[in-house]
Amino acid sequence: LGANDVDRACATLRDLLRVAPGLDSATLRTDLRGCVRALSRHRRQPAVAELLPALSRQASRRTAA
Repeated sequence: LGANDVDRACATLRDLLRVAPGLDSATLRTDLRGCVRALSRHRRQPAVAELLPALSRQASRRTAA
């Protein structure tokens, strides 16, 4: 990922995190874990450092049924 790609990914994921708390999807959690792994390589970039904690929480969270 280049710097512009990382910034765009973070912007998109921030939008997703606004609606994700209402979703309980194993597929979504798996995809979010993949995003966490990919973005972790860029954790020193401010946008990533700000986003990773919330993204990690959502990737491991299950909503109550």
